[in-house]
Amino acid sequence: MDHKEGLLSKLKLRWLLICLVVCLPGVFSGIRKSNLTPKLSQCYTRFSNVTLNRVVGKFLTWHCEAALTLTNTRHRLTSSQRMYMNKLTARIERFGRRLGKRQATRCVRKEYRMLTTQQRNDFHRALNGLKQNTIVQPNVYDALAMLHSEMVILKAHGGPCFLGWHRVYLLMLEIALGDEVPGVCLPYWDSSLDNELEDPSQSYMFSPEFMGNGNGPITTGPFAGWRRPPNPNNQNSRQPPVIRNVGSDGQLYSRQSIEMILSRNDHSEIIAPNSDPDYDIEVQHGGVHLFIGGDMEALESAPFDPMFFMHHAFVDYIWELFRTKLRNQLNIDPSGNYPMNHNIQFHGRDDVMDLAANLTCGDGYSDQLMTSVEYEASPSCTRQRPTCNSPYLRCRVDIGRCIPITLSEVPNPGNPGPGPGPGPNPGPGPVNPGPGPGPVNPGPGPNPPPPAGPCSHIERERHNVKPCQNTFCINGICDINEWVYVPVKVVTLRPPGFGKYKSYPVINGDISSTNDIYQPNAYARTKRIIEGRRGKTPMGYNHCFEDGIGQIFVQSQGLNYEGYYKESSIIDQRLATTMSIAYVAVKNPGRGVTRVLLRAADSCGRICHTSCRNPRTGTFEPCSGVIELDSRRPLMYNKNYGDATLDVWDYGTGSGSQCPKFNYDQFFLTFYCDYQDHLPWVQKMSAPTMTPMLRPRPRPPVVNRRECRVSSTCVLSVACYSARLQCRFYGETHQCRGSCGRYAVCNYGHYTEKYCRGGMAFSESLHRCTSKSCSSRGNVNPVRPTRWRNPFGSTFNNNYVKNLGNRFRGKR
Repeated sequence: MDHKEGLLSKLKLRWLLICLVVCLPGVFSGIRKSNLTPKLSQCYTRFSNVTLNRVVGKFLTWHCEAALTLTNTRHRLTSSQRMYMNKLTARIERFGRRLGKRQATRCVRKEYRMLTTQQRNDFHRALNGLKQNTIVQPNVYDALAMLHSEMVILKAHGGPCFLGWHRVYLLMLEIALGDEVPGVCLPYWDSSLDNELEDPSQSYMFSPEFMGNGNGPITTGPFAGWRRPPNPNNQNSRQPPVIRNVGSDGQLYSRQSIEMILSRNDHSEIIAPNSDPDYDIEVQHGGVHLFIGGDMEALESAPFDPMFFMHHAFVDYIWELFRTKLRNQLNIDPSGNYPMNHNIQFHGRDDVMDLAANLTCGDGYSDQLMTSVEYEASPSCTRQRPTCNSPYLRCRVDIGRCIPITLSEVPNPGNPGPGPGPGPNPGPGPVNPGPGPGPVNPGPGPNPPPPAGPCSHIERERHNVKPCQNTFCINGICDINEWVYVPVKVVTLRPPGFGKYKSYPVINGDISSTNDIYQPNAYARTKRIIEGRRGKTPMGYNHCFEDGIGQIFVQSQGLNYEGYYKESSIIDQRLATTMSIAYVAVKNPGRGVTRVLLRAADSCGRICHTSCRNPRTGTFEPCSGVIELDSRRPLMYNKNYGDATLDVWDYGTGSGSQCPKFNYDQFFLTFYCDYQDHLPWVQKMSAPTMTPMLRPRPRPPVVNRRECRVSSTCVLSVACYSARLQCRFYGETHQCRGSCGRYAVCNYGHYTEKYCRGGMAFSESLHRCTSKSCSSRGNVNPVRPTRWRNPFGSTFNNNYVKNLGNRFRGKR
């Protein structure tokens, strides 16, 4: 009897298990959904009231997601590396002792294309020298790049410490470059110049003469063959190559975005958490990381590409223009203007940067850090002087900008390069473009772009679809066998901004061009059901083309592993609704669990919703896009792309002409791209969620119709253009009143004060420095400096500056 009861119990248990499998399909699946991390949810919430009709959605998601990093990443500095970094930062701290003194060895940071051939070669030689210098392991360059990982990512991003942290980081590299090749200064890359091209990926910046190829591993140029450091936990692993995917995603800085940043009046208006993303310098800088792609797209690997440092030097240049505005136009000391009204971890004014020294986030805002550095203004031109002083730039006099030549062009020998760099007797230096109201009927400059061919639109369409080369690196091991492939569906609606597709219906023998045959508006049911689901056209990248062929980028980012993967699917934009399939790779869970964030956006940067399959009902419901994988069946993923394809398309035995069967059960996640105007993963707020600032916003400067005050030492005898912009035309140049050699040049809507080198005189009529010495003319006394007024109270500022001085003198 006991034996029969035992058999009956086993049968009941077996039937129960069968019932669970049948009645609850997918409960024990290898994939399941999960929740957003608290930090990611908090970041999304910051933008919950931001409409995507005025800011590119991909900028916001990358800003929040790029800082998702592990606290146990593989790049941990050794004691010898720490010692080397301490020496660099100690030299930075000594800058403060020279405050107020004229620097004989002051570094002048120029736009990369304004370097002389010798300066550019020295810069390349210094970078390669650091890459080969093994006084620290694996080499000096890689050791410096490793600083941009670990917990430092959280200290250096997502808050007001972003600006000062990267300023110190650039100074550390610049000191190392000078040690390798004396006299080398770090140039900046003004990517807004390249943004003026129809296809910025074809800029001469990515030529063998400059930074090398832009797609795949770097195989040309001075950095050909560069590789990332090996995995310290696996010395037998090969070093992965540095990879780029230039132009497949993202957007370079635009002139308008820079002017919007410079239009603000307080640091809290251009940096998290109280800044509007339209004016946020960190949010906007992410577009360039996405544009370069590859290693630049992931924060922990970005510095291994030397373009990282030139990009951040330009971010620092924009910040310096903003600081100059605070000081000279608003009488605000930028050193004391650190945003305080926030609770962002690691970003307090007194929080240590953790750059192998005791520098704090507040120290990063100090003027003392710039005592050894100055920026040369970004190149500009006018109709009066339609040259850019560089064979690699041409003048567009209609906008007063210098734009780069393309890869299909050769440098123009008729457009001379810049003059000699700074030295004891550098001479008058390069001629500065003159001012003026701009051309009435602008014509081409001396080096006009090549005419567009009759098939240029076909070439443009071909460039829209670009491949993504992945590193296939997981926790430092770069091997495709470490990954598995998850199939995902991509459902898209016809873009709201897509024009008529020239395929029209014929009615009673006549062609009707009111709607094309694919337009949802043309049919009652699709108009009611589909058209009502489409949002307004969200903002996209400047170089976003909708010409019938679309590309949706899907990506995975490890949450419990270090790894990033990106792929795309092609969509037919003509159709009212279309579906495509993409295969995104994630870490092979093996016997553990893989936790990963999945995201998608189109080639214009417009983000897609995420929907996960309900294991009970089989329907797809909105989810966070965070999924977990393990080895329980059904797996719903495969170890390689080929098997993943065959699981989606069942070919049976593979013999004969049997049509494949589509397996809907193989999909767990669907991306839905319907062009909504807000982030889909947090509740849309109707009222602003930003915390009001405690510090009162300063009033904008009043426009004096008789003069324009550039600084306490430079007043121009012309009126400022407006309260928001001092000047309108790039390169507009005026002499400072009462001064022989001082002048101001217009750049991004604001004047930058300059002085003629070697004591030479400036000519207001010629709009340039001359070969005449000020001493021979009898130097005129400059404008008497006005006493700086602290709007926040003298006690606060004086104590803060005193504390800064004590820190730099070692009195802690």
